[in-house]
Amino acid sequence: MGQHLVIDEQPSAPPGTDCNGTGHSEACDILIGFSDDCNDNGSPDECDIDSGSSPDCTGNGIPDECEPDCNQNGEADSRDIDAGLAKDCQPNGVPDVCDIADGTSGDVNDNDIPDECDECPPVNRPNPEEALVPKNRYLSLTSGNAGHQTAMRVTYPSPGSAAPSDPPVCP
Repeated sequence: MGQHLVIDEQPSAPPGTDCNGTGHSEACDILIGFSDDCNDNGSPDECDIDSGSSPDCTGNGIPDECEPDCNQNGEADSRDIDAGLAKDCQPNGVPDVCDIADGTSGDVNDNDIPDECDECPPVNRPNPEEALVPKNRYLSLTSGNAGHQTAMRVTYPSPGSAAPSDPPVCP
């Protein structure tokens, strides 16, 4: 025999227990799934927001305390991104530093920019520390004319020495 849920309720909710005007008590709205209660306080989320007991700074109908906050700064991730406090280069609604921390994105050069968004793509090197040491490099080019070679010296500046308008210097 199947189970039945019987809700013994008056045709309309008693005064003061129907914050969202559904005609049912708040407990009934939550129980039947008409309303969410993400913070488990016994009050529908829309009522928490309307009463001001839970802010909804993102305006998405979800109390801020129930929004993802992967960097644990007390603000919803979407709010961090919208305010420019966190970058989301993919964009997937998750701050880049959190994508890196949870392994969703790699960051082989440890610059807090996911590899798929990095202007300087990762380079496979036998010794990862080699990428951190500025060095002078030479590039030898051979033209179509036999015996003619052109040497070009490529210098990588020390960290912090590139002007802001200079293009990124990749190791």
